[in-house]
Amino acid sequence: MTWLDLVTIMRNSANDIGGVLLSSDSVLAIYEYVKRSIEMLISKKIDVMVKAVTKTSIDELIRRYSNGEAVVSLLTTLYLDKHSKVSLLVLMELNSGRRIAEVLLSKIDLELTEDYAIDALREFMNIIAGSYALRLSNIIGKSITYDIPEVIIEIDRAIISELIIPLAIKVNEVIFHDVAMKCKDDDVSMNILIMSESNVKN
Repeated sequence: MTWLDLVTIMRNSANDIGGVLLSSDSVLAIYEYVKRSIEMLISKKIDVMVKAVTKTSIDELIRRYSNGEAVVSLLTTLYLDKHSKVSLLVLMELNSGRRIAEVLLSKIDLELTEDYAIDALREFMNIIAGSYALRLSNIIGKSITYDIPEVIIEIDRAIISELIIPLAIKVNEVIFHDVAMKCKDDDVSMNILIMSESNVKN
C-alpha cells in the first residue's frame, strides 16, 4: 500500500480524528515517520513497538502510570481545531534523558549542564511533535499547531497533575497510544503516549 493509498483510505473511512487515531494503518504510518525524524536527529537507529492503540479509562491510566518512579517527561498539546486536541507525552528514565541531551549538545560543542539539557530535550520534543503533527496533518487534511513543549523532571507530576486530572474532569475515557522506542546500540529508550479526548464522550 502506498502512502497516497493510505491517505485516501483514511480520509474516506474516518470522518473524525477518533477514527484516525484508532486506525492501525494510520498509527503505524505516523510513528514510522516520527522514528525516522528521531534517528536523523540523534544519529542512531531505533526500534519501535506499538504497544497499545485503544480507548481506555482514566482510572486505568492512573493505575498504569502512578508507579512513583522519577522520569523525564516531555509534554505538549496538538490542536487540530477548536474542539479537538491531542496530548503528546514522551516518558524516559533519567539516564535516557541525560544521554539524549549529551548527544544533542555534543553536536554543537556544548557541555552538559542542567539548563542546556532542558533546552536540548525541549528541542528533541519539538522534533517529535513536529513530525507527529505533519504526518497526522497529511492524513486528516487539516493544519495542526502545537504548544511549546514542557520539560518536567519529577516523579509522576506530568502524568497525574498535568495530563490525567484535567482529562478526568471532562471525560471518562480517552483514545490512548503507548509506543515504545529503543536505540539499537545504546541504553536510550522512551515511551510515547498519545491521549485524545476527541470524540470520546461521558
